[in-house]
Amino acid sequence: MIQSTKPQSLAHGLNDSPAGLAAWIVEKLRASSDCGGAIESRFTKDELLTHIMIYWTTESIGSSFMPYYDFANAGALTWIKEGVKKWTGSS
Repeated sequence: MIQSTKPQSLAHGLNDSPAGLAAWIVEKLRASSDCGGAIESRFTKDELLTHIMIYWTTESIGSSFMPYYDFANAGALTWIKEGVKKWTGSS
């Protein structure tokens, strides 16, 4: 929910805290991986650290939140226009 309401506030906090960023990413991967709570049954420590370091070194966690913000904050008219574009094959 916070990703769709205050993505930049969240991004600043995560960019300032490597431990916070690691906890955020690991929690999201754990929740989406159907691992029964055993994250290392799906990801090696190297894979987890790679995910974390990509966001940490590029400071791109904030931009990764933008689709959530856009989806939550686009008005009905925007969604209708996009639907008509897809339906008619327009770009």
